[in-house]
Amino acid sequence: QFIVSGSECFRNVDEAVRKDIWQSAPIKGHKYTAGVDFGRKDDYTVIVIIDQNLKAVVHIDRFNQLNFQYQANRIIKLADEWKPEIIACEENSIGMAMIELLQGMSTHYIVPFLTTHTTKKMIIDKLALALERKTLLIPNYEPLIEELKIFEMKKTQSGLMTFSAPSGKHDDLVMSTAISLHHCVFDITSADCGIW
Repeated sequence: QFIVSGSECFRNVDEAVRKDIWQSAPIKGHKYTAGVDFGRKDDYTVIVIIDQNLKAVVHIDRFNQLNFQYQANRIIKLADEWKPEIIACEENSIGMAMIELLQGMSTHYIVPFLTTHTTKKMIIDKLALALERKTLLIPNYEPLIEELKIFEMKKTQSGLMTFSAPSGKHDDLVMSTAISLHHCVFDITSADCGIW
């Protein structure tokens, strides 16, 4: 486990940033995975696309204050363009209804991801390990960088560790990145990113 003492969860964030990895369109022959965290009220809906060949977050779509149908249309349009091998969507709260809507609109491989204390710790630990081992690159996208740097772990009075953004802040980008990474098949234990 590579979660450090105190409230900080992720190390090597600045070292993972690359200005030249953003992709406006997919690269022919590359394999992609998408993670989706649906927005609720003032939260954002976020789609994070990881290029498995480069071991890098290469595209992000982030929006809020949109109705369900518009969100679904936007996600399907992105999926049609990028053709990710898997689109993993958080099923909590409004998630399952959105997943069913997306599945009814598309033949893409769309799967639910249930966030519980156990599964959240698992995917956050995996993202922390990838950053620690320098096996995941991230674009120079300030909202993601900020969310990674402020994301906290806290111990409750009962001794349970919790993982979230500070009060009043967002963690949609962190969660969608972690969900996308969790469904990638590349090895995160060895630093062999194509452009480190």
